[in-house]
Amino acid sequence: MTVTREPELRSAPRPQLTVRPRRIVVAVRDYLHDYETIEWAMTHATAGVDMIHLVHAYRPLRLIGCHWEPVARAREARYWAARRVIAIAQQRIAVSAATQLQGSAIAGTPTDVLLEMSEVADLIVVGDDSNDAETSRRITWRVQDLSQCPVVCVPITYRTTDDGTRPVTVLADEHGLSEAAMSFGVEAALRWGTSLQISRAQTYPDGSSASSTKRLGDQQRELDAQLALWAGRYPLLPLTGRVEVDDAWLDGLRGNCAVLVAPVHSAPLLRPRPLDLSHPCPIAVVPE
Repeated sequence: MTVTREPELRSAPRPQLTVRPRRIVVAVRDYLHDYETIEWAMTHATAGVDMIHLVHAYRPLRLIGCHWEPVARAREARYWAARRVIAIAQQRIAVSAATQLQGSAIAGTPTDVLLEMSEVADLIVVGDDSNDAETSRRITWRVQDLSQCPVVCVPITYRTTDDGTRPVTVLADEHGLSEAAMSFGVEAALRWGTSLQISRAQTYPDGSSASSTKRLGDQQRELDAQLALWAGRYPLLPLTGRVEVDDAWLDGLRGNCAVLVAPVHSAPLLRPRPLDLSHPCPIAVVPE
């Protein structure tokens, strides 16, 4: 069951966004493995405005101070193998003539490379490895927790089939709406020409899971009041507030939104259960 407050239908034109250029870093293990990740970044970048930089992290042959020829050759071989990964990805991407695309092979672990890139990037896009049985360390989780810029994690089963009608969804909790997460969600909705919805799970202060119409109504009014502030800033952007009472509400959101946005302190909420692979959805985690 979902309690929803729908905005009034308006005949006014959709709001226009003053588009700011973004530096988007896309993590690439290899083109085939990260095709969906690259496709998402290319589809959601603003052509002629955003800059996309592909990044491949590789393990260098250190042996610092050794100039022996076999070592030098092996060191060079690793670097050029990494450069080849970037070159293949660049060659196979159908890039708009107006899109700025570059790439780098960087020595270091994927986590360290992406965290350092987050200091200069506006957005990091990475393939979600949380369901990868072959991966013992969850790179995406660590990057989400420590990144200095928003991180979008794209499931490997993601397909770019969105027709533009699915909303951007921002998660709220008992602390209210995160300013940073809402700002990201608003900008995404305006860039993509879609609506924005805020979803909050019903909470039970007394520890009881028993349904309470009064409690539900109070929480809906609290959410409406928070939404009113954002509606005042963006009067033409369709906003919807939802208090969720269904135990499977997260699975429902993943199958019915363009991207699920959460502040970094709420990121663990998305991790206990695996993604619904039949309805995958990119997840954006925003630092505060």
